[in-house]
Amino acid sequence: MLNDLLPMPVIEAARAGDVEAVERVLQYYQGYINKLCIRTLYDEYGNPHECIDERMKRRLEIKLIYAIVPVDWQPIIGLIPPYVLGKWRSLTQCIPHR
Repeated sequence: MLNDLLPMPVIEAARAGDVEAVERVLQYYQGYINKLCIRTLYDEYGNPHECIDERMKRRLEIKLIYAIVPVDWQPIIGLIPPYVLGKWRSLTQCIPHR
């Protein structure tokens, strides 16, 4: 699968907002995202254990979806309560704005 690229029709469908195509793109990058999210934790005896940071994984998936699907966020932002909006902004702060 190393040399298998995503077909252009899948990318175009994902950009158009097709849910199945977006899921296929996420599946394509799943291994890379998992690799980025590996964290080493230590148990009470000091033994290292590698695990995937699920929170970071979700953040990267959200950022990838945001980069794929063009969305006008301005009408949505007015409907979000301020306490939720603060959390959302902290989640998306590293996303380049269009």
